Amino acid sequence: MAKKETPQPAEDGAQKGGKAKLIIIISVAVLLALGAGAGIAWFLLSGSEGSPDTAELAEPEKPTRGDPRYVAFDPDFTVNLSGTDGPRFLQVAVSALTYYDDTEELLKNHMPALRSSLIVLFGNQSGTNLATLEGKDQLRSAAAEKIEQVLLDSGAGEVRIGQIFFTKFIVQ
Repeated sequence: MAKKETPQPAEDGAQKGGKAKLIIIISVAVLLALGAGAGIAWFLLSGSEGSPDTAELAEPEKPTRGDPRYVAFDPDFTVNLSGTDGPRFLQVAVSALTYYDDTEELLKNHMPALRSSLIVLFGNQSGTNLATLEGKDQLRSAAAEKIEQVLLDSGAGEVRIGQIFFTKFIVQ
């Protein structure tokens, strides 16, 4: 009886072809995994520079304090004082001190409203009250409050004025 032989070369070729396909599939899978890992690493590492994280989104950036800036309310204020006793005119020059760019811009942008409000405040003063140091200090405090109120009413989130200065003060 004759022994049946299966062709050896075909069997070796099938095994080599199967192994080669397996190696190619594993190589492609490894390359895809490495590429995906590199892409994720690049995204995570470079993403922190270009986009704000959740802490930055939740809390707005606070402005930094800079050099002192004096915003002058030009021209000087000249008003009639209330009452008939004592001095009847006031001429005063006003400057506001701030250390912040945004507050300086607010003061400049809302100057007409600020000036109008201060004219009314100054015109409601009596000359005898302004003759005293206490009266001048009270007026300066009232002017600072009035300026802050006008800016807050205009939509400013925060007003950072250091002080209000009277650089000229004439009562006649």
